[in-house]
Amino acid sequence: MWYWRSRIGGLYDVFSIVTWKALWWQSFTYSGTKNLERQHFMKKIVKRLLGEELLGVIDYYRFPEDRTSWGGALNGQKHRQFLVEAFLSKLCLDAIVETGTYRGTTTAYLATLSLLPIYTVEYNSRYYGFSLAALRRFDNVHLFKGDSCAFLNGLVSKKSLAGKRVLFYLDAHWGGELPLLQELCIIFSYWDEAVVLIDDFKVPDDSGFGYDDYGAGNSLELSYLMSVLERFQLSVFFPSVSSDEENGEKRGSVTLANHPAVKDILLSIPELREYPKA
Repeated sequence: MWYWRSRIGGLYDVFSIVTWKALWWQSFTYSGTKNLERQHFMKKIVKRLLGEELLGVIDYYRFPEDRTSWGGALNGQKHRQFLVEAFLSKLCLDAIVETGTYRGTTTAYLATLSLLPIYTVEYNSRYYGFSLAALRRFDNVHLFKGDSCAFLNGLVSKKSLAGKRVLFYLDAHWGGELPLLQELCIIFSYWDEAVVLIDDFKVPDDSGFGYDDYGAGNSLELSYLMSVLERFQLSVFFPSVSSDEENGEKRGSVTLANHPAVKDILLSIPELREYPKA
């Protein structure tokens, strides 16, 4: 965490330069096409000089409304929040792992609920910078930048996580990038007692929940996961509440596990219902 704070401090030093550039930029404002062209040109120059990561940090302070994007933590869905709180209270977890930090809203929520170590990864440089600023105050959050599968493979060698009961929140799918199958193979190959919660997943008997569909067989639904479900003999759980009872963005989700003791605990959580195997 010290590294984070020192890095943020360094970025703050640059902030005054950015402010000066912004004032200088404004001095050129006059009406007409030339002004628009000049603004576009200056934006390109500033982006090149500062880099996407620093721009993300600046975004955190410039656009405070983005700190609660997608309706807030866990898409602003109260029953999803109840579910995660139940995981934390009943599963005796050792750590939390998140793929797809985005702007750190859900990560910060998790860090306020628990002092467990939280490992999270973001691929996009600008969102990474935003999260760097958003999460700097949490000593238990470890933020990484990069590919989610490489990140998970890196955690495999971490002795403090070996053989532990870990909650994985998978939300790295975006814009056609769909590492979900690889993520699941890594997780269930190395963590027998893993609990996996996947965001943006189709709830088969409730069309009111939204989900991601990237076409050409890349829709987040059970058929897409079938090879992994069969390989690891995973039990499947969906939300027990209907989309009519949920609030926020109303995104679907699925919970996966294969350890008998973990499955027994999941069966006791009111926010979940087991989906029958085909």
